[in-house]
Amino acid sequence: MDTQRNFDFLKYMVECDDNKALLGELMTAYGKEVWNYAYSITRKWDLADDITQEVFIKVFRNMQSFRRDASVKTWLLTITRNTAIDFQRSAFFRKVTLSDTYEDFGERGRWSRM
Repeated sequence: MDTQRNFDFLKYMVECDDNKALLGELMTAYGKEVWNYAYSITRKWDLADDITQEVFIKVFRNMQSFRRDASVKTWLLTITRNTAIDFQRSAFFRKVTLSDTYEDFGERGRWSRM
């Protein structure tokens, strides 16, 4: 996204009272980049979907805390990174990953030899 468009988003965020409309604009402009970054961290399609959804929920709840020190894209990708790390630390992620690994080994017959 070019500098002028990023500046327009910043100006729009300051002047906008309609958070739902602003969220829609952010999702349209940056949704694919957020998902791609989440996928590059997790390498799982469904987890990238969940992280992307969680990122935009966090953005909606904390939209007014954007300090304008960095670009909107940088802010969103930082939230994405932190959310992905939180997902990886959670017990749910460890359980799903362990189950996936067990199923992968089972398909190759590795567990059956032990």
